[in-house]
Amino acid sequence: MIPRTRVEARYRRHLRLRKKVRGTAQCPRMSVCMTGKHIYVQLIDDVNGVTLAFASTVASESKGTKATVEGAKKVGQLAAQKAKAKNITEVVFDRGGLRYHGRVKALAEAAREAGLNRVMEFADVEAAVKAVKDFLKAGDVVLLKASRAARLERIAGTLKSEKS
Repeated sequence: MIPRTRVEARYRRHLRLRKKVRGTAQCPRMSVCMTGKHIYVQLIDDVNGVTLAFASTVASESKGTKATVEGAKKVGQLAAQKAKAKNITEVVFDRGGLRYHGRVKALAEAAREAGLNRVMEFADVEAAVKAVKDFLKAGDVVLLKASRAARLERIAGTLKSEKS
């Protein structure tokens, strides 16, 4: 079925993303929601169905902040501070079906600069190797969902051969 509106297309992208992204108490999902006026971020433990922390342009700490790139940076820093207060250092980023561009990118980078590390999960070897080569930064953690130890050995061998 073809999406008929932008909202429906975004909703479908978010559902596809949510199939892959899960948060736990140690590594919660950092969910982003944006409207024309405000930006909202939640750190969610999907296992227990609990919001661990939140930050937004509506909250009293960032009152008067608008939904701009600068506002997104402030909200990202605020979310990272609240996560650190709860001893959370790693998150799985959920962009909510939005493009990783502009305000979303500014929010994620501000949170990373404030001390949050991003964790990425991959279902296959090729995707993990491509991600490691292309855009991972220092401090990022890569998890591979593998049913066999041979897959992990193959990744380790691929990465070692590329480094030398």
